[in-house]
Amino acid sequence: MHSSSLFPPTVWVSSGFNIKRTTNGCKVCQKHLNSMFYSAHPTMLELVNRLQDVIFENRFKMRTANERARCKTASKRTKTAWIEETKKQFDDRSIDRKVYLQRICYTGLLAMSLNAM
Repeated sequence: MHSSSLFPPTVWVSSGFNIKRTTNGCKVCQKHLNSMFYSAHPTMLELVNRLQDVIFENRFKMRTANERARCKTASKRTKTAWIEETKKQFDDRSIDRKVYLQRICYTGLLAMSLNAM
């Protein structure tokens, strides 16, 4: 091993109780559940209530993530179709350059103002 290597031994051979990160999903879940209880031996009712809370939280996160992505995708498709239609009108010479630029620039400004909100 070279001391100038990309991952020196001090990085990947570190042992100690101060390392709190893990990539093991089961350990992360256990740590999260353990932090929800105030005693070492919770009752079954407490355990079931906490598990229901975790399930509700995860379902809520999954549903809202899908709704947001779907809305953004639909609005993006609408905007893209409108821009393509405007470009087609310009290519067919049904609108002049000034009108084309006004429409496209307005769309760009509108998109920037919506993202700033």
